[in-house]
Amino acid sequence: MNKHHMILLVSLLLPATALADQTLLTGTSEVESLTAEYVDASIEIGRISSSVLSGAFTGTVSSTKFYFHINSGTYNGYSCSLENWTAEIGGNLYSGVNRSLWTVPASPYDGSAIDGDIGAVKSDTTDLIDITSFLGTQYSGTFTATKISSTPGTVYNTTSMPLDLETRSFSGSAVGYYNGDVDAALLHLDPDMSVFGISGLPDLRITLVDYVCDGGSGIAFDIWDGIDGLGGIYGTLYGKLREYPNGDVVIEHAGTAPPIPIPGAVWLLGSGLACLVGVRWRRKGASGG
Repeated sequence: MNKHHMILLVSLLLPATALADQTLLTGTSEVESLTAEYVDASIEIGRISSSVLSGAFTGTVSSTKFYFHINSGTYNGYSCSLENWTAEIGGNLYSGVNRSLWTVPASPYDGSAIDGDIGAVKSDTTDLIDITSFLGTQYSGTFTATKISSTPGTVYNTTSMPLDLETRSFSGSAVGYYNGDVDAALLHLDPDMSVFGISGLPDLRITLVDYVCDGGSGIAFDIWDGIDGLGGIYGTLYGKLREYPNGDVVIEHAGTAPPIPIPGAVWLLGSGLACLVGVRWRRKGASGG
């Protein structure tokens, strides 16, 4: 399975008793450095992929993807994708978004975050996508998605694209399912997408995070599209990390509720989901990036 184009889906029901927990991050951040470099970059708009799901759930999923890749400079090889997906499970259609980050060769931040009718995360250590006990998810488990077709989109290349680099330190606290102090180092990669000369491109921003909390440490990534942020957080605070329009930065945890047996009737009653993807920290100091 191609992890760069993989998309995952699952059936779901929404009982109030099976919701996972959230943690709200609050605190302040401080700019450590601001630098810039010029890089070659490319984008692909409109790639369409279809996949078949296997594992505890079966079905099909298709997605339309926006892809960005840095071809030169210090961060040569960093790539991300923003995908809109639609899944068919048991004759019903479901939809959502996926954000993925990876590098060539692989980096610790590689992974995906899936949102919409169900939540999921994936790291680069396995082809399995973990939907364990996310907010709004009744079922736990891991799944794979095998690509069966892919139609390329339109590719655009540019040279000497300005890439702003910002490092920040974050000092704050977490309240909710996890309570305690959280300190983090954040690196923002902010490409100037206007040099492609195409209207409607996302206000793309990639954030790489190394964090330490009372319970341990880990890494995270976020992809901001100009509207909101979504990413994956790994280690002690494993799950999805998102920024809401009001600026709140929230972790939705995986693995905080026990697995629930999956009845056969789920194929008639469930809804579906998913793709690969991310983590956005607030651009302004109040939420850490």
